[in-house]
Amino acid sequence: MSMKLRATLFIFVLHLAGLAACQSDERTRGWNVDIDAYIAAVKRDHYVYRSEALPASFQALVEQLRKKIPAYSDQRMLLELEHLAAQLGDGHTYILP
Repeated sequence: MSMKLRATLFIFVLHLAGLAACQSDERTRGWNVDIDAYIAAVKRDHYVYRSEALPASFQALVEQLRKKIPAYSDQRMLLELEHLAAQLGDGHTYILP
């Protein structure tokens, strides 16, 4: 294999790796925006938490989830959002995909 071809393939592989990283960053940002929107909706609409602070345990779960976004599939993220909803302690709070 010629040196020019090797260099071209190397640059191509680096480019693909960069695209994957950008897509991963964009996905993570997207899920963080979704989490922020969910928390804002809870603070706005929940019958208890529109006038009280969210529990510290809920906030801790949110921070743990944010750290795990890159490792979780989209399906797992939906499940984890349902888990967050369940932490609010009533049967009327849920996530619609």
